[in-house]
Amino acid sequence: MARVPSSERNRHVLHPDRSVRLPLTPLHDDTLDEEAFATLIDRLAASGVDSIGALGSTGCYPCLSPSERDRAVAITVAHAGGLPVLVGVGALRESDVVARARAAARAGAAAVLLPALAYHELTDDEVVGLVERVAARADLPVVVYDNPGTTHQVMGLPLYERLAGVDGVVALKLPTLPHGPEAARAAAQALRSVVPEGTSLGVGGDGADGPGALLAGLDAWCSPPDRRAARAPPPRDPRG
Repeated sequence: MARVPSSERNRHVLHPDRSVRLPLTPLHDDTLDEEAFATLIDRLAASGVDSIGALGSTGCYPCLSPSERDRAVAITVAHAGGLPVLVGVGALRESDVVARARAAARAGAAAVLLPALAYHELTDDEVVGLVERVAARADLPVVVYDNPGTTHQVMGLPLYERLAGVDGVVALKLPTLPHGPEAARAAAQALRSVVPEGTSLGVGGDGADGPGALLAGLDAWCSPPDRRAARAPPPRDPRG
């Protein structure tokens, strides 16, 4: 994928001050519960969130078959009410990552969320190579996903700098910032100093972590739905 122009880089899912909610993926009898998942997406779309993410870590993407993953993406796009949809495409095999990314593009997703998922820990060069190859073939903008709690891949500022410079990468989704306003601001400023201008920075986490990161200078809060979103009523059927 060619380098996304700076004027277009942030129009997808991680605009400044955006909330991106990544729901769980409900199963029933060891298969995707499509009705329950569609209801969950309906409620998220009605709750006032800015974007919806399918198949993040909360969505347990490694536990689903390729067909279940593709079906979950289709349901998300169909029930998102026109909101941008971010799709997790992590897999152990690079060919599977590319296949899921291309399927997400065909389904109408806005961007893909790419973790460095591997059985053995990757070197920085291997992580960069993975992101370069996937971004070149994904047919969608790429949000690099740093989640050491699930991938056990530890990233730092030098790697963030290299990843943010890859053609097709428009954003980084990071773990929580350090606690405390001053420490969080310092961490955000350090991140800004190494990534290209226009690169969006999102942060995961629950509770006060997300708002604290936004106040520190990051762009988006990416987290599981809160109780209000989970309980919001689905949109009314215009047919009555």
